[in-house]
Amino acid sequence: MSNDFNLDGFEFTPDTPERQSEAYPRIWWYNGSKQAGTNGHFYTTEREFPEGIHGFEQVERYDDEVGYKAEALRIAMIRRRSQAYSEDRTTNTKTWHSHYKPGLRIYTEILCLVEGIDEPVVWVVKGMTGKAVTGRKIGMIETFVESVIKPAQASWKSGHVPPWGFWMPVMGARTEKGKPVYTDTGFGSTVTLPSLALPATIDRTALTALYVGRTLLDYGLEVYKASADWAKAQRTNDETPSAPAPASEDSVEPF
Repeated sequence: MSNDFNLDGFEFTPDTPERQSEAYPRIWWYNGSKQAGTNGHFYTTEREFPEGIHGFEQVERYDDEVGYKAEALRIAMIRRRSQAYSEDRTTNTKTWHSHYKPGLRIYTEILCLVEGIDEPVVWVVKGMTGKAVTGRKIGMIETFVESVIKPAQASWKSGHVPPWGFWMPVMGARTEKGKPVYTDTGFGSTVTLPSLALPATIDRTALTALYVGRTLLDYGLEVYKASADWAKAQRTNDETPSAPAPASEDSVEPF
């Protein structure tokens, strides 16, 4: 696969987001522990990836499941969808809502390609993690678009640059000394939020290094077209629930 930054002949026209059913394996972001001095990481389970997952190490966090974690990933975003929900913490059940109103939470799924994995993956985010990833102005996605996609668009000029055309490097936020950043939740606990790991300067060399290559560029377009229904679908409260998220994925997030 060539990594030359060359989108000549590639035709992509953004459509209105649409949706489908629960068809893609999922990954989550897990908080590190301030007491243990650990950072956040990506996490998934054997239920999502029965044959294992490239770039993740196997861990046994819970007695009843085999898990996998990765400290950092390079992600190429294809689509995302969000839905409002409320949650009963005593029964760990969600009620889905068709529209957001104050007091509800937001559940966001990002359909993406992950470097080294052969199939599309959904990254699930909510709470403070969701805000860090999708928040306006301060969120990773908007920062990535401003820092990478728009400069690539200015450089290419002959069409739309798709968001999956360039890797978004993600890892736990760190201080200048390399220590994990612990963010106070306001509820007596801390979280370790994901952050972009972009080069200090985004020039042609940096864009070339982040470019996914033509093979994945074309594959991403196939996934984009095939996931139109997925991007529009809304969950209902009478449907059979999908496999639950790992137990502690959102345990300390207040939103």
